[in-house]
Amino acid sequence: MMKSATDHERRLGGTGLFLLGLALTVAFIGRFAHPSIFERSYIGLPGIGLTLTVYALMGGIVVSAARTGRLCIRKNPAGWVLLACSLLLSSCYGVFGNQVMRMMNGPVLALTCAQAIFSLTGYVEESALSVSGWRTGMGRLFPLLFRHIPLPFQAVTDGIRRRRGKMAGLSLGLAIALPVTGVAIVLLSSADGIFSDLFVGAFQSLENADGYVIIRIATALAGGLMLFSLAYGAVTEKAAMKERRVIHLPSLTFSVVLGALAAVYALFAYIQFRYLFSGSDAVQAQGGYAEYARSGFFQLVMVSCITLGILLPALALCKESRAVRILGGMVAALTVVIDVSAFFRMRLYIQAYGLTLLRVLTLWGMGAILVALVLTMVKCIRSKVSICPLLTAALLLSWIGMNYINVDVRIAEYNVAAWEEGRSEKLDVLYLANLSPDVLPVLERIDDESTRTQAVEEALAVLRCRQPLAYDWSLSWRHMPDTDAQTLENASTP
Repeated sequence: MMKSATDHERRLGGTGLFLLGLALTVAFIGRFAHPSIFERSYIGLPGIGLTLTVYALMGGIVVSAARTGRLCIRKNPAGWVLLACSLLLSSCYGVFGNQVMRMMNGPVLALTCAQAIFSLTGYVEESALSVSGWRTGMGRLFPLLFRHIPLPFQAVTDGIRRRRGKMAGLSLGLAIALPVTGVAIVLLSSADGIFSDLFVGAFQSLENADGYVIIRIATALAGGLMLFSLAYGAVTEKAAMKERRVIHLPSLTFSVVLGALAAVYALFAYIQFRYLFSGSDAVQAQGGYAEYARSGFFQLVMVSCITLGILLPALALCKESRAVRILGGMVAALTVVIDVSAFFRMRLYIQAYGLTLLRVLTLWGMGAILVALVLTMVKCIRSKVSICPLLTAALLLSWIGMNYINVDVRIAEYNVAAWEEGRSEKLDVLYLANLSPDVLPVLERIDDESTRTQAVEEALAVLRCRQPLAYDWSLSWRHMPDTDAQTLENASTP
């Protein structure tokens, strides 16, 4: 049987059939278990179902790669780090319930999973955490999602051609069976009312079928085929290394740009030390520290990002130029002052107005920029050091760590403590309730009994409207009480 198979069938094989079945299974389960955004039951992004989906996909691809001899086990730490990061990040969907974090984790998880697969199967031969590795992987990701979609259809077509005699008999049988069966159904329906009602009900259900069902089937099929194409290509293809064209730019170009930035940043750093950090009266004259810091930190973070976007290419393309390295080190050091100024402003703003998820994300961004700047200064001193793998690993691990500290609990604890200590005039229970059910235990620890009861009831009123289905569930929903009596009992407990 295998010797007479066509080339497409040989290419599909057992591994292809397994990956096709796995991809279609997870796509259809996810598409039908998770409500559509147009349905009333939709409350947000997937939860533990997505965790199990990623586990199944990554496990199936790793097993398939091992069976075909494509699994790079040794001397591939980057691939295993990315695999661990993808599994940890996918676990967040089953543990925590914050919708904003789920949304932001989505693209990070997708890119991390794809790069981990490419690295473990040897589809990307460079280090998966390096600049060239990311450039190669992301450049091959989109075409690979579509390249092998026709393969299952081609295999079916080839199978039909090989069994043309049997298919002719099947076609003739169907041509005869359909009209004969139709006549039999009509006669039996006229003879028995219950039998007739059975078929009438079936046809009416088809006429009243929800249009979303057809859309779900189509999108699930498309998504499953794209997942299959990605997995099959990564497991079976051997991508050839492409020669990289080296870009040469005059070091004087970067020196001029970095010199101009160094002059501007030096002036800005002087102002920060002179007014912001020293507690100058000029800051108080502008409405106090909170008002002075109210606008500025987002702009400073953007400036830091732009600086890194200039510094890193300059050091990569002109690493032998001493002038570029010296000016780059100066700009990086001055940008650290800008980053510290942004952090200082954000800290003052949080003290005045409380903690929110956006402000937590901003703090993480400042920390990530600081790490990048420190590594950039190392690159200026030691030009041969490759900082991209360290920076990528640090950013991924710190992002995963921020997920696992449970930011919703940290926000609720800070705001409740600020309100109880008199540093905040209002406790925004509605905002906290919209984060996730993880805030309930924090609200239940409020000292004032009447405030505690009111806060818990307000939070529960919001959360009851958002209780998810099984696919979207996460461990954070375990904090939801079973009955109203238990809710009031827990709220009134000192």
